[in-house]
Amino acid sequence: MLLALSLLSAAIFPKFPHAGVLGKIRFAIFMISYVGGMLGLYWARGERAFLNKPDPPEPRQLWKFRE
Repeated sequence: MLLALSLLSAAIFPKFPHAGVLGKIRFAIFMISYVGGMLGLYWARGERAFLNKPDPPEPRQLWKFRE
């Protein structure tokens, strides 16, 4: 969602140029949403890699009578 917001704002902002404080605020909103979106993507990629990792093999049993 944040990444889509940043891409949408990157497409819209050049059509309505502002100088000064308003332009800096718009650029800050763009950068915050872009960085937040990228962090969300990296988080999801890491979570998927962790959840899709195969289970480790069972350790060898020291005692034969245990199940």
